[in-house]
Amino acid sequence: MMREREGHRIIAHVDPQRPDAWKRQPYHMELRRWASISTDQVVVCIGRRTYMIFPDRDVDLGILGDDDRIVSVEQLTPLGVRLEAYKVHKDDPRVRGLAEQTAARGRPIG
Repeated sequence: MMREREGHRIIAHVDPQRPDAWKRQPYHMELRRWASISTDQVVVCIGRRTYMIFPDRDVDLGILGDDDRIVSVEQLTPLGVRLEAYKVHKDDPRVRGLAEQTAARGRPIG
């Protein structure tokens, strides 16, 4: 386990020889709990394969390259707000927009 992004991302690194270990209890339940009580991103990495953990589901972001970034956003649905996660290139305007919002608010949001 480690923290990144100025302490706003919790990362669980999983042994590639046991790639499903994080889905077993009590680990999976604890990751989901962290996602539900924290404003931090909760991420699982198995080598370069990356998953974003939300309180209600896990999102497979695929292989994360050196130039890729994870962006999480709130989307309004008929049932309320739903968090989504995307893998984007570091030059994607959404990444630049998050950096500008971070500077304006004084805290990371994506």
